[in-house]
Amino acid sequence: MSDFSSSQSNAEPSGEDELIAKLLAGDESALEAFLLTHYQWLDQYIQRRIPANQKGRINSEDIIQEVYLRVFRNLPSFRAEGREQLFAWLQTIARNTLFDAFRKHRRDGKVTNEADAPAQNEDNINHLIEEFAVSSDPRSSQCLRVKELRQAFYVALGGLPEEYRQVIEMLYLQQLELPDVAERLGKSEGSIRGIRTRARQQLREALIRLSLYV
Repeated sequence: MSDFSSSQSNAEPSGEDELIAKLLAGDESALEAFLLTHYQWLDQYIQRRIPANQKGRINSEDIIQEVYLRVFRNLPSFRAEGREQLFAWLQTIARNTLFDAFRKHRRDGKVTNEADAPAQNEDNINHLIEEFAVSSDPRSSQCLRVKELRQAFYVALGGLPEEYRQVIEMLYLQQLELPDVAERLGKSEGSIRGIRTRARQQLREALIRLSLYV
């Protein structure tokens, strides 16, 4: 039995069965909710598979973010009959994402400061969440802790169209200036502003939806 399927969900079994049925039918809102309710188990699955000598180089939240991107990207072509196949699929994506990260770090010889880089990333995400989600929706500020909001953010980010996600990551996580983002993506500054506005709105709406599941 898989690591995920042997875990107990926060949702009632019947509720989770309904959620799984919806996401297997292609409902992305159901997929968002499912991924968020299983965030901790996915994190544990990844953490257990990062060797001790790689802990300072590979951050589990970075892996989770990439897993979410791959899940949303591949959901339309995924075919499964139920829970076991779904969890096996998620494990395969997580495992392959980890292997890709191992290969990349061996090839690049890149070392990340575990204390500084992830912490800075968390600060950037927390600031963005406070700016357009928590402060603008009283329900979220009352029922979500900062850590849970950040987990919801990763799910919501993974569900954005590729272009929207790139702009959000460059502007808010990498802290690039708007002209630099426009140059990298080969677009005008006005176009980037428009994408930023639409992406922020989609993120905010997704976070409000996800507030029901944490």
